[in-house]
Amino acid sequence: MKIIIPYTQALNKNKKYAFRTKKVLSRRYKNAIDQISALVTIECIKNKIRKPQKQKVIVSGMVFQDSFKSDPANFIDGVFDGIKEGLGIDDRYYALGAWDWQIDKENPRIEVEIILTGELI
Repeated sequence: MKIIIPYTQALNKNKKYAFRTKKVLSRRYKNAIDQISALVTIECIKNKIRKPQKQKVIVSGMVFQDSFKSDPANFIDGVFDGIKEGLGIDDRYYALGAWDWQIDKENPRIEVEIILTGELI
């Protein structure tokens, strides 16, 4: 399944916490995770995919940034957290597929492909 997430700095792992000394998730990060979760749930419903348990998941993606403000690799954790909420599969079962980045000032976004392998763990 493929989802397209609006690009936001809130998914950057360096901006994940509201306070640097306390591990409190920021409101912007939580909202971004909820949005990804909703997109994954909608795709599961559209594709008639039941939410599986403990199955290997391959996640690939492309980060289209409006400028090179931050390292595109910093967004992977946030995307994984959102997919985890939407699928109900812990991200320790995820395999990191191909990830790349590109500058797109007109339409910044994160395109993610999620493959459920069916390989039970």
